[in-house]
Amino acid sequence: TIILTNNNPAIIYKSRLYWFENNEFNGNKLKPFLNKDEIVVNEKLQGDFFKKFIMPVVKKFEFTISGFDLVNIKPIVSSVLVIEKTFFGNIILVPVFKYGDYNVEFYKEQQVFVNVLARKGEYYLESIKRDRKFEEKMLNKLISFGLKKAEKYFYLSRDMTDKYLFAEQFAKINSEIKNAGFRVINHLFDGEVNYSVPEIRYETKKRRDWFDLHIVIKVGDNEINFKQLKNHILNRIPEYRFKDGSVFVIPSVWFSELRAFAERTENDVAEIHISQLNLLKNNKLISPDETISESLKSLEITKLPGLPENLKADLREYQKAGFYRLYHFTQNGFGICLADDMGLGKTLQVITVLQKYFENKQPVDTKPAKINGQLSLFNSDNATEETVEGTFNTALIIVPKSLVYNWIEELKKFAPELTYFVYQNKNRLEVLEKKMDKVNIVLATYGVIRQDIESLQKFEFGYLIVDESQVIKNPNSKIFKAVTLINSAFRISMTGTPIENNLYDLWSQMSFLNHNLLGNLRYFEKNYVNPIVKFEDEYKAQELKELVGPFILRRMKNEVATELPEKIEQIIYCPMDELQSEIYETEKSSIRNRLLQGEIDKKNYVEVLAVLHRLRQIAIHPGLLDEYKDDIPSGKYETIIETMENLLEEGHKFLVFSSFVKHLKLFRKYFEEKEIAYSMLTGSDNNRKEIVERFQNDDSVKPFLISIKAGGTGLNITAATYVLIIDPWWNPFVEQQAIDRTHRIGQTKNVNIYKFITKDSVEEKMLMLQRSKLELSDSIINANASSEMTTGEIEKLLLNP
Repeated sequence: TIILTNNNPAIIYKSRLYWFENNEFNGNKLKPFLNKDEIVVNEKLQGDFFKKFIMPVVKKFEFTISGFDLVNIKPIVSSVLVIEKTFFGNIILVPVFKYGDYNVEFYKEQQVFVNVLARKGEYYLESIKRDRKFEEKMLNKLISFGLKKAEKYFYLSRDMTDKYLFAEQFAKINSEIKNAGFRVINHLFDGEVNYSVPEIRYETKKRRDWFDLHIVIKVGDNEINFKQLKNHILNRIPEYRFKDGSVFVIPSVWFSELRAFAERTENDVAEIHISQLNLLKNNKLISPDETISESLKSLEITKLPGLPENLKADLREYQKAGFYRLYHFTQNGFGICLADDMGLGKTLQVITVLQKYFENKQPVDTKPAKINGQLSLFNSDNATEETVEGTFNTALIIVPKSLVYNWIEELKKFAPELTYFVYQNKNRLEVLEKKMDKVNIVLATYGVIRQDIESLQKFEFGYLIVDESQVIKNPNSKIFKAVTLINSAFRISMTGTPIENNLYDLWSQMSFLNHNLLGNLRYFEKNYVNPIVKFEDEYKAQELKELVGPFILRRMKNEVATELPEKIEQIIYCPMDELQSEIYETEKSSIRNRLLQGEIDKKNYVEVLAVLHRLRQIAIHPGLLDEYKDDIPSGKYETIIETMENLLEEGHKFLVFSSFVKHLKLFRKYFEEKEIAYSMLTGSDNNRKEIVERFQNDDSVKPFLISIKAGGTGLNITAATYVLIIDPWWNPFVEQQAIDRTHRIGQTKNVNIYKFITKDSVEEKMLMLQRSKLELSDSIINANASSEMTTGEIEKLLLNP
C-alpha cells in the first residue's frame, strides 16, 4: 500500500487507486495500518485514541465496528431560525437544527454526531445521525412562507438592510414559522421581539362639537395607552419596549396614519373637532365608530333641499350642485369656501342660498348666542334657524369696493324680492341699527368693515359672506382680524384663488370659515407649512387636502362648462431694440455687481423687489422710468402696436392688461394720436360700471386698457375675443383672472390670449418661475395658484436674468 497524498488522501492498494474525498482526513492516519493487521493502543492512551482518531473517522465515513460499543441515539430534533446581519449589513435567516446538545446549520455537510463516553474504564461511542428528510421538510416550509434560499442562508430580500422594515415584513409570517415548529432567535434587537399582531381600539366621548378619542393599543398580553406612543409617533421612533423587556416594532404605516391623532393627543385623549372628522373617514388604522359615523353624515348630502321658488334664474346642473353643497354645509354649522373657476357664476349660487334662507321667513326677535365669535348649531340651547323656525337674521355681504354695483345688479336680476342697503354713508351705523333684522342683506366694503369693527361685532348676522376672500389672506392684517370678529350663524367665502400666495392664505380662509379646523397659526405652521414647504412631506400635504377638502368647492370651466368656446394661448417673444438692449445690459450688470458686493441687502424684500421692477420696466419700455424718454424705442412696444393694428383692422374687440399703469398710458397716447376710440380702467376710476358697459355695447370701441389690479375681479366682458397680457407677473393666477374676464359663461366665440415676453430678459425667467409656482396649490386643491416670490427667488432672477 502506498500513500500518494495526505490531503484529500489518495492511496494505491493492491494495484488499485483509492481516493478519499474528504480534505479533513489526513493520509498520515493510515500509516500505522499499512504493515500491520492490527494495532495495539496502550490503555492509558485509549481515551485520546478514541477522541482523536476513532471519533473523527466515524463522523466522516461509513464503517463496521467490533471490539467496543457504538450506541445509536435518535433524539428529538428541534428547529431554530437565527436572524442576523452579514458583514455587509444584509439581513439573513439561518436555519439551525438541534440534535440533543449538537447544533448544525442547515448547509453543513456533517451527517453524524459522535461522542466518546467512558463507563467503568471502558470506552464506547454515542452516535446521532442527522434526519435529512425532516430537515428538508422544514426547509421547504420556510420556502412556502415566502423565504428565498441561498447557499448558506435564507432571506426576505437580498438587499434588505433596515431592521425595522425587516421586522415589519417578518411579522406577517412569524406566526406561521412559529407554528411550523421553528424557534426564532433575533440578533437584530436588544431583547426579544414581540411579533403579536397589534390591535387598536378606541372609545369616543362627545362634548358639543368635539370628540374625545381614548385610544388603547394591545400587543399580545401588553396593553398601553396611545399617549405613551405619542412621542414615538411624532418623532418616528420605531422601537417601543414593554415592561417585560420585549420590543414592539411600530409598523411604518402608523407614523403616517396616526400622526394626526398624536398631534391632537393631550391628557390621555385625542381631541378631534367635528370639522376634522374627515381624518377618520379614510384612515387605514382607525375606522369611524357609530358616534363618529353619525356625525360624518353632516358632511354628506343625503337629502337635497328644494330650489327657492322665487329665484329668477335657471341654474345649470353644476350650479344646482353648488347650491346644495353650500346650503347643506352652512345649515349643518360648517363654513364653506366657494372656489369655482372664474366665470362659472359664484355670485348666482350664493344668491340662491340667500333666497332659500329668507324664503317664507320673518325677522328674528331673539339673538342667537355665540361661541368663539361664531354661532354654533351643535348646542340645542342656541337660537338659530333650526331652533327659531320661520325667522331670519340679516345677511352681511363684504365685498371689494369695485364689486358693490355688481352685487346690486345681480340681486336685482336674480332675487328682486330681497331687500338690501349699502353700508357706506356717514350715518351708516345709525341706519344699520334701525334696519338690522328688518332688511335681508347689508352690503359693505372691506375698508368700512375694518373701520367700524368695534361697533359691528355687537350685531348678530345670519349669513356672513365675503367675496374675493383672498383679501383676508394675511392672518396678521387688520382686515382679517376684523372680519373674523363679526358674529354670524353661517359663513361662506368666495374666491377663485384660495391659495393666492402661500399656505398661510389657506389657513386664513379656513380659520374664518371653521375656526378649529387647522388649529392656531403656530400649530398650522409647525404641522403643515414646514413639513410641506420645507421638506416636501407628501403625507402632510395629503392630510391637509383631506382636512380642507369638504370645505372647498372647486369646479373648473373645462369640467362643468364644456360648452364654452376654446381658449387659445400664444407666447409672442419680442426682441429688444438695439438701444434698449444696451440700457438693459448696463442696468443688469450694475444690479449684479451691487448684489455681489453687498450694496443691495439681499434680505430686504422691498429693496430687491424694487430693483427687479426697474429691470422689468426697461425690458418692457425704458420710457417707464423717469430718467428715460418715451421716444426711446422698445421692441416689445413695436410688436404690441403691430398686433393691435392687425386686430383693429380685422374689427376685433380686445383687452389689454398690464401691471404698470404707465405702460397702459403709452398705448392710450397712441390711440389718442391715431383718434382710435378706446376704454381704460385703472384703480382711480369710480365709474367702472359705465366704462365696462360702454366697451360691451359700443361697437366703435375696440381696445380696452385695464390695469391688472383694477380689472382682475368683478368684470364680465364677453364682448372681447382677444386678451393681450403685455407684461408677465410671477403669479400666473393673476394673469388667469385677467383672461377670465372674457372667457366665462356667456362667451360664444373662441378667446385668443397673447402673452408678450421680451426676449433675453428677466421676463423669460419669470415664465419659468410661474410654472414652478403652480405645484404647491395643485397638491392641496385643484387650483392654479402660486406662492409669492421669496427674496432668494428674486435674487436668482436678478443674478441670472
